[in-house]
Amino acid sequence: MLLRAQPQAKISKLAAELKQVCEIKLICYLLHQRTPLDIGSGYTYFNTQTGREFSVVAGFTHNFKNHDTQYRNGNNLHLDWSISQHLSKNWHAGLVGYFYYQITGDSGSGALLGDFKSRINGIGPQVSYQFMLGKREYHLNLRGYKEFGAENRPEGWNAWITITIPLEGR
Repeated sequence: MLLRAQPQAKISKLAAELKQVCEIKLICYLLHQRTPLDIGSGYTYFNTQTGREFSVVAGFTHNFKNHDTQYRNGNNLHLDWSISQHLSKNWHAGLVGYFYYQITGDSGSGALLGDFKSRINGIGPQVSYQFMLGKREYHLNLRGYKEFGAENRPEGWNAWITITIPLEGR
């Protein structure tokens, strides 16, 4: 049997997860001397009867100039999606994908090839596991993408392992 979440609890959990993701992204970008502003919005549909889930997130990333290198990556639009089947209370698997489109060119002293706008798409499998540690519910996800349709960038395979760590207990 699948869990049925209360709408308010789901919204609070999502807000906490989004806040944490934003904080972690900011720390990672600051370590790499790159400061972007990444905003987006998403939608998730989950059918508790069939265990099927569909999620989509659209976003915009504004990149600021790296003052150490005088280089600025172009701004981009991205769309991430997933289709999953919940196999049990703890496991789900499915397909994931993304579309990435750079809408402004790179600039600065290092932009020797001009504005160099890039785009790429990816699709692949995912598997996720939810588990409890104490009173907190964690979510571990593994995704792999085969990239295609690349312009002005290499394409290949990439994989992501993410863990969602709640900010507060249930």
